[in-house]
Parts: sequence; C-alpha cells; structure tokens
Amino acid sequence: MIKSIKLFLVIQLLILTLLLFSKEFYINFNVAYFSAFLVIVASFFSHYRAVNKKVATHNEEYENSPDEIDKIDDPYDLYSENEPVDVENADFKQIVKDEKAKIKTFSFETLKSGAGGGFSFFRLGAYALLIVGFMALKNNHILEIMPYLIGLSVGILSAIGITKVSYR
Repeated sequence: MIKSIKLFLVIQLLILTLLLFSKEFYINFNVAYFSAFLVIVASFFSHYRAVNKKVATHNEEYENSPDEIDKIDDPYDLYSENEPVDVENADFKQIVKDEKAKIKTFSFETLKSGAGGGFSFFRLGAYALLIVGFMALKNNHILEIMPYLIGLSVGILSAIGITKVSYR
C-alpha cells in the first residue's frame, strides 16, 4: 500500500510540472486524469468485491461442474458417465424437455449477481465526475482535446499500475 501511495505522489508531482506549459493544459489534463483514475480504481474495486463475494459463497454446484479442460475436450458431453439412451425406445419429446430444463434461464438471482459490479455507487460516481468535469470544461470554454485525451490515458495507465502494485 505504501508503494502505491508513493507512486501516486510521484505521478502528482509530475503532473504539477505541467503548469509550466499553461494553466489550461494543466486543468484539462488534471480533470481528465482524476476522472479516469477514479473510474478505473472504482471498476477494479467493484470487480474485486464481486469476486470476493463469489468466493465467499462458493457453492457446491461449482465443485461438481466439469473442469474447463473437460468442457473443451468434450463440449457435447459424449464421453460422460451417464448411461446411454436407448434410441429405439426413447421418447424424444421427453428428452428434449429434459434438456431444455437443464438450460439456465433468466432469473433475478443472475441479474442481481451480474448487476452488483456494474452498478456500484463508486463506479457510477466516478463516471458522473467524468461527465461533469468534461461539461464544466466545455461550458467554461477552456476544453482542449489533446491535453484531455493525454490526461485520460495517463489516468488509466497510472490506475492500472497502482492497482497492480498494491495487490501483488
């Protein structure tokens, strides 16, 4: 954690040197940097929290499911240990109904598990800051696209670097 704070402070000192270019360059760069940085960090933490929640609720269905290699080697489950179907005496309508029942359908439980990471308040707040920052620059007639885009890219790269350093 201390390494990530040091890295963040070094990046901030480097950004402070942008005042040598111009005030508008510094403002555009800094608004884009902080908004992109917050979006990436918020996305990382929401994903991190969702993964930890999934690990905490490690269900037995996952333990009994086939490995990824088995799914690749036998995608249609031809070599499973289930007993073969007698084709001559089989009721195909019943087989189709049974196979359709095995397919997962939409449920609110799957929606809730998928929406947890996508609609995190931190993430939505970071995106709101990105939009408000852009609109504030545009409405005050100080928006310069190149420093803004450079700030976005530096914010994204520094957020990725800081999260990698802090979670090794």
